[in-house]
Amino acid sequence: MDDDARKAISYVKVAMIIIAFLFTVFLLTAVYLLATSTVISSAAPFNTTLTGSYVVFLAAVELFWLLVVYRFIYKRLQSGKIRESEVVCLIVGVFQLLFGGIISGIVLLVAWIKIRDSVKIQSMIEPESFQ
Repeated sequence: MDDDARKAISYVKVAMIIIAFLFTVFLLTAVYLLATSTVISSAAPFNTTLTGSYVVFLAAVELFWLLVVYRFIYKRLQSGKIRESEVVCLIVGVFQLLFGGIISGIVLLVAWIKIRDSVKIQSMIEPESFQ
């Protein structure tokens, strides 16, 4: 595995940490809102049960992204299937940018650039190894 592939793995790890952090924040916020919904419902200007349900949905979305990044990008990179993870990393990075995961989306796009560089290096080396 070359240096660019190792850097891509590191960037994907950083993206997974960011996504896991957001999942934890959303989950704890949802638990708080749903646990205290009867206590503060008369004082709050909004429906805390509805807000708690929305935050549970956001936590579920973050968990989905975390599982997708782990299964289809990180595990493939770890097993040396760099070409297979290239397109998935680009698609997930763009979707992260579109749906609110700005920092993790940028980190995944940087990882995609490193994966692409690694694929280019491999394609330049492979024809020489067959001669």
